[in-house]
Amino acid sequence: MPIRFLCSPAHGCRATLLALLLSAFAVSNAVSEEKAHWGYSGETGPNDWGDLDPAFEQCKTGQMQSPVDVRRGARASNDLRFDYGSTPLTGLENHHTLQVDYSAGSYIQSGGRTYELLQLHFHSPSEHTLRGRHADMELHLVHRHKDGQLAVVGVMMRRGAFNPVIETIWSALKGDRQQLIDASGLLPRNKGYYSYQGSLTTPPCSEDVLWHVMARPIYLSKDQIEAFRQLHPMNARPVQPLNQRVIHSH
Repeated sequence: MPIRFLCSPAHGCRATLLALLLSAFAVSNAVSEEKAHWGYSGETGPNDWGDLDPAFEQCKTGQMQSPVDVRRGARASNDLRFDYGSTPLTGLENHHTLQVDYSAGSYIQSGGRTYELLQLHFHSPSEHTLRGRHADMELHLVHRHKDGQLAVVGVMMRRGAFNPVIETIWSALKGDRQQLIDASGLLPRNKGYYSYQGSLTTPPCSEDVLWHVMARPIYLSKDQIEAFRQLHPMNARPVQPLNQRVIHSH
């Protein structure tokens, strides 16, 4: 179906996006006060996550934590396959990030196993680094196997061209959820990636997460990056020690 945008780069898109984001944030806070047990700064920041709740212990004791710095990888076969469809825009602002809950029926296949796409969300700056460098933002596509194991695809997001799929997500914060998005439009054309065993990058920092970090970025405009940062100026966990893990290059 055709996608209807609420603004365009030629008609004051930046101002409109910022207004929509800030308006949605105010409405979200007015409806309910989320009890935030953790955050990204101060006494509830990443350095203290492991002490905030016994359930968060792995945040400080885990040996397979994420994100990590990706510098090189041992060569391995390319076995990641995407099978995404479209979804209505549901979810969005959840205090820690902007999240889209994905409708059933979209999958990846990795290592002969099938994982269903549950949701996607964003971090600024990127949580993973490539050769020590952060991207402007990072997209996480979270999937789950029927046995409960998670597989996350991380996509670096850099400043560049205006991104129509991102525009649709940002615009939906006004409350118009009739539009659809297809997560395929948020993947780089080149599907090379790095994989490793890691954890959630937010509490409870549970391990046994299979990570796929795409080697190539996607792009969004400066205004689109700034629109997100009006709500979440910094929501990225610092890089964690790799320890004895091996990163594979596909």
